[in-house]
Amino acid sequence: VFTPRDADGDLAENATV
Repeated sequence: VFTPRDADGDLAENATV
């Protein structure tokens, strides 16, 4: 399962892939 992450590398709730 791919987990979208934000710029900080943290989990992103709303991530644009």
